[in-house]
Amino acid sequence: MSNSRSHAPSPSTLPAEADLSLPPTPHSVTSDWTPLAGEENAEPENPRRSDDDNELHAEKAEGFILGPMPVADFLDFLPAKHTARRPSTEGAFNNVDEPDVASRLLAAIGDHDRCPGFEFKYNVLDSTSIKPALVCVPKDSIGSDNEAAAKYAGELFIDVQSSDQGDFFRDPKPFADRQRHKFVLTPQDAEKTNRVKALQAMGRNIRWATDALMHQHRVHYFSVSIHGLRARLMRWDMSGLIASESFSLREKPEVLCEFLWRFAHASTVERGYDPTVERASSSEECLFRRLVSCHVREQLDLKLVDIPEEEVKVEVREEYKEQCALLEKTVGQHYEAGRVAALTICAEDGSFKRCLVSRPIATNFSMRRGAMRGYWAVMDGRVVFLKDTWRQYVHEPEGRILKELEAHGVKNIPHVEHDGDVPKVMYCDGMLTRFSAMANFERTTRSKAGQQPSFQCTETDLYREAEWLCHGGARIVVHPRVHHRLVLKEVGFPLQTLRGTKELLEATHDAFQALIAAHDNARRIHRDISAGNVMFYRKPYEDHRTGYLIDWELSSKVQEDGQATDKYIVGTRIFLSQRLEARSQRRHMLQDDMEALLYVVAYCGLHWLQHPAHSKDMRQVVQAMFHNRREVHVGDVPEVTHTTFQTMEPGKGKLDIKENQTYIDLPNFNADLKDWLSHSMDLNHPRDPNEATQWDTPEPWNDYWKEFLERELPEDDRIRKQDSSSMRPKFAVKAISHRAGIHPNKRKAPQRRGPTDDGHANDAPGNGRPVKRLRRTAG
Repeated sequence: MSNSRSHAPSPSTLPAEADLSLPPTPHSVTSDWTPLAGEENAEPENPRRSDDDNELHAEKAEGFILGPMPVADFLDFLPAKHTARRPSTEGAFNNVDEPDVASRLLAAIGDHDRCPGFEFKYNVLDSTSIKPALVCVPKDSIGSDNEAAAKYAGELFIDVQSSDQGDFFRDPKPFADRQRHKFVLTPQDAEKTNRVKALQAMGRNIRWATDALMHQHRVHYFSVSIHGLRARLMRWDMSGLIASESFSLREKPEVLCEFLWRFAHASTVERGYDPTVERASSSEECLFRRLVSCHVREQLDLKLVDIPEEEVKVEVREEYKEQCALLEKTVGQHYEAGRVAALTICAEDGSFKRCLVSRPIATNFSMRRGAMRGYWAVMDGRVVFLKDTWRQYVHEPEGRILKELEAHGVKNIPHVEHDGDVPKVMYCDGMLTRFSAMANFERTTRSKAGQQPSFQCTETDLYREAEWLCHGGARIVVHPRVHHRLVLKEVGFPLQTLRGTKELLEATHDAFQALIAAHDNARRIHRDISAGNVMFYRKPYEDHRTGYLIDWELSSKVQEDGQATDKYIVGTRIFLSQRLEARSQRRHMLQDDMEALLYVVAYCGLHWLQHPAHSKDMRQVVQAMFHNRREVHVGDVPEVTHTTFQTMEPGKGKLDIKENQTYIDLPNFNADLKDWLSHSMDLNHPRDPNEATQWDTPEPWNDYWKEFLERELPEDDRIRKQDSSSMRPKFAVKAISHRAGIHPNKRKAPQRRGPTDDGHANDAPGNGRPVKRLRRTAG
């Protein structure tokens, strides 16, 4: 991979009444965002956040925020444009004053057309504001570009905060030691200086920018932060934030005016949109919906929907209606009318392919951990799975890992159709190839034919050693990331769509076979076994679904002693083995993945299979096994005033369940699953202290599991639950029609002449009609 990269400037308690029996969101795909053990998940999508949530965003932000960049350098992120026709900047914001900064700024920008071609939507500010004060949208946008400006955060947003809240950044004084100066407001400083509201404002800005990058196909994003009568310009990408120096709107109005002028005349690519993505045509959208519908029918075995309604027999009419409703609902999880995007993918042979997507089934974006979207996609006339990520350079691509596993004969894993970083410019036979979306792509990206192809990379990391950077003693953890796309051939359904005990145990046993083969043949362990990483897939012409083990990007090679070569503990926290949760000194091993798979079966049995347990009892086992919390009552612990759950020492909850098999009984599990869990736990951690464990190798558990599957197991004992939020469709990611940059006229606009003594402009009579000039005659 080429490293050529262009850039513009140089350089713990829960209330008992909470319904903890409901499952959290097990994702079918993950990416670099996957949390380290003990960390919380990445930012969720619900736009309503409490102040505590915003403070949490801000607490973890110090490591990925760089600043303050000089304003002149920051403006160079956008190309300079002729300013002959730019409205005068003198006194541009003299009428902007507190407390009504947002509405007056809106008038100052709009009345003089300081951002041509765009308009700003105003959101009333109050104590419960969840939207930016001003959101910029194109004036001539069509379709649904404008209808959800708040959700998509528009082209850019302007956040307005009052001066009494204070700025969440602090510029150094002249000649200050920038190595020691603390630029980013920390929670400790916020408490000392009474700027907690400023900390919350920073968290809101991070959330809004992250949501914009998640809901739009973008490489970077711009925003403006205003506090009182001072402002900062900000540029976001998936490695972090670059903030400019603070400037006064009154004393230096030309800064904001110049930024808006450049922004308005920049191309869509220069404003941050991904040039490899555009809107799909109407025929492509029809193809996408038809193929997705066919794939759903095949995977869910919906045979009745192919029969014309008038030919359906009376005895199966109800089942027919159920299958039709299920088909429509499932297709709706992957398709949103009018919102299908076409991604250009460069194949290994140099050819270009169109990959159609609409609603993602999983989205996880975090400035600290990278980004991922997972889609059902259509490419080459069939349904595939697209994993669109921003990955770190140091990480081994998942596609390469899957190809290695396939070469070693590992079964029940997805197969790679395409794997590669996303280029900025496409080359074919040494010639620069323009994307169909861009009429003048070479000019708008300032690339030249003959250069080596570069990839879409983050730029924030390029400024980690900039001379203007303030460290403040904090460790800068801005990681370089590259845009990466992985296309997989198999597309299935997550484990939570199980139909009964039999299918659950068969699918997880299939995944166990992949785990064993990867360890024995390729000397690799998965390290992220979770309910979201086992997928149902119905192979062609088969009447049952097979379990596939997916998401191998966090996997690691193993040493001679069986421990992972990667020393870090990673994975989905609730499924970690008891040893890893207790922070053992030994690294991840195959036995930890086996134990995690045991917890996956228990998790699914609790949430989706029939059992007679009361919801309160179920909350207790969920909290103990998966969240390491125990129920405490008034009087059990000092200062406890109501029944609640408290965190135990690491690994204590799972250890108690393994030693005593607490809650592994009929009220919580059906008879068959209870037997399977009890015997499996005995193999892992015998209740008899004199009995040796049989967990050192996978063979004893595998032999027992195979024998157990010969039983007559329930096939349709799934609980018919209402949809949880994890099953609701996500919003389709916004795609646009690309446009080249606009070059303003070099000549000044015709100036209106000043008024005459009679109050009318020169050459204009009182009736408003132009004065007819007399043509001079010769002589």
